[in-house]
Amino acid sequence: QYLNTLKFMQKSNLALTQYLKYCVVFMVFIFTNNYKVTAQRTAVYEDETRIYQRAIELFDKEKYVAAQKHFEMFVGKSKDQVYIVNAKYYAATCAMELANNDALKLFQGIIKMYPQYDKAELAKFQLGKYFYRNKDYKKAVKWFSDFDNGYLSESQLLEYYFIKGFCNFKTDNFDESQKAFKNIKDQKTKYYEAVNYYYGYVSYRQANYNEALEHFARVKNHKTFGPLSNVYVAQIYFAKKDYAQVIKYCDTITNNDVAIDVAGMLGQSYYIQGNYEKALPYLVKYMNEAPAAPSRNDFYRLAYAFKVNKQYDKAVDNFLKIQEEKDTLSQYAFFQLAESYLVMDKKPNAKTAFTKCIGLGFVAKLNEESLFNMAKLNYEVGSNSSALTSLTSFIETYPKSTYISEAKSLVSNLLLTTKNYKEAIRILESIADKDEKDLSILQKIYYYRAEELYLQNDYKTASEFFDKVLAAGNYNKLMLALSHFWLAEISYKDSGFANA
Repeated sequence: QYLNTLKFMQKSNLALTQYLKYCVVFMVFIFTNNYKVTAQRTAVYEDETRIYQRAIELFDKEKYVAAQKHFEMFVGKSKDQVYIVNAKYYAATCAMELANNDALKLFQGIIKMYPQYDKAELAKFQLGKYFYRNKDYKKAVKWFSDFDNGYLSESQLLEYYFIKGFCNFKTDNFDESQKAFKNIKDQKTKYYEAVNYYYGYVSYRQANYNEALEHFARVKNHKTFGPLSNVYVAQIYFAKKDYAQVIKYCDTITNNDVAIDVAGMLGQSYYIQGNYEKALPYLVKYMNEAPAAPSRNDFYRLAYAFKVNKQYDKAVDNFLKIQEEKDTLSQYAFFQLAESYLVMDKKPNAKTAFTKCIGLGFVAKLNEESLFNMAKLNYEVGSNSSALTSLTSFIETYPKSTYISEAKSLVSNLLLTTKNYKEAIRILESIADKDEKDLSILQKIYYYRAEELYLQNDYKTASEFFDKVLAAGNYNKLMLALSHFWLAEISYKDSGFANA
């Protein structure tokens, strides 16, 4: 029995030992497999991380081809949605930097598939840049308008405001452009000169001239924007009628693209200052090369400059190019045309021009001078009847004119010629400031009137006029002597022998 029991126990121990052995083997198997799975998972994670980090390194170094490959490799391996979206965003950015055709599609895909992620907003920013670079400014404005700029870094925000301002500027949305530029115009960044130039230009367009000058001054030394801004600075001073400053700034402009505009401003500035000699070449250049048809004022300025510079033929040609209208410009043009004809000794032409000037009648001073000159022309060409009518009309209309004495003198000469001595004396005696020529003529008319009265047997009145001849001065000795003779004769006739 004992032996049987012992044998049974031996068999039982053997089974237990075997069982324990199997358990140990099974535990080792389970542990080993779990270790391998964990190790494999760790290796995969470490591999993904290494790829992503390498991609970022390449991206930061602007090695976009290699960076894009690594980002795409990461997307193919990773299961982490956040990092996948990031990798797709950076891969699309690489495509854009490389000017690849699929960049647009990649960004649009991110916006459509992952609208809840930050990178979807950043994709909109990149699309704005994409269209800006491709000069499709309207689409760039559209993407920047539908965008939350709170996701941008400081450097991206600067770029965002610049691009938004520039694209609005290029699409003539000047108010929006100025709003964008205003956020960065005072920051000394790489955009400083460009932003201040465009901001100044918008202010210039809005006629905010002082603000425009302030911002143009910030770029005056810039190689590109300095010369460009000088044109607008000159135009601002021209609008402000500060012609000295116009000339100063125009002298610094070397851009041939605006040479005609500069010539126009310089010509007008010198003209307004009365420096017609300097004005003339600029006015000629502007008129010969102006992109648009010259105005009536342009022709007048050029004609007048030619006239002052004694180039009368050219002055007449340009005065005649001014389309006649019922306004002051036409009246001035006819007056200047008439004066040019006078210098050229074309008296009939001058008379016609003075007549047209009077007919317009807008400017009193021109009416006065034209009427006097026309009357004088009639006198000079021997149209005595017309001259007397126009001179008389002038004297009656403009009794306080600076030409009144000369007009009366001319009338007296005409009356002397027609032997209307009585009227001639009345007019000459009314001249306030008589010169020696007037006094000489008056002495002569006194004598002829005295003779006329003597022959009419009006000795008393004749004596009065002979006395006036003697009192008038020593202009005509023969008439002085004759006056003494006739006074003696009249005294003799009156039995005043002693006096005779």
